[in-house]
Parts: sequence; structure tokens; C-alpha cells
Amino acid sequence: MALLGAGTFTLNWSTGEHGSTLFAVQFLSAGWMRASPYSPYMFTFSIPAGAAMAHERYRRWRAFLRRPPASDAADPEVVRPLP
Repeated sequence: MALLGAGTFTLNWSTGEHGSTLFAVQFLSAGWMRASPYSPYMFTFSIPAGAAMAHERYRRWRAFLRRPPASDAADPEVVRPLP
């Protein structure tokens, strides 16, 4: 899932023309192409949606670990892992 990108941004290397597509899926989130040997390069990239979702889940998990548990707060025998 982290290898897929959502939305596409395109840049024409020779003219500087750029564009974007909101509804597109791109594998590996980056690429380039040429229509022929005499055509300019077109570079494309997209936001890695799967990696963004994984990062958000990791951030929430770390915040959950840092929160002190309500029932174990008064118990000195409970050992929590360090952040």
C-alpha cells in the first residue's frame, strides 16, 4: 500500500509547463517518460498515500504509548517502556 501514490503532478522539463491530476494512482509515486527520442522528458510524481497513512497510524500509536494508563497510575509495581 505504501508504494501507491494518489494524485499526480507533472512537469515538462524543457518548457517548465506543469499540471496536476486529482484522481490518479501511480505505482512507486514517481516516474518519467518521453513520447519519442525528440520529445522532452515529462517528470511525474504523486503523494505516497499509503506511506502517509502508515505514518499517521505510527504517530497515533506512539501517542497512545506515552499516555499514562488510568488504572496503573497509582501502582508502583507496573513498569512501562520508555518512549
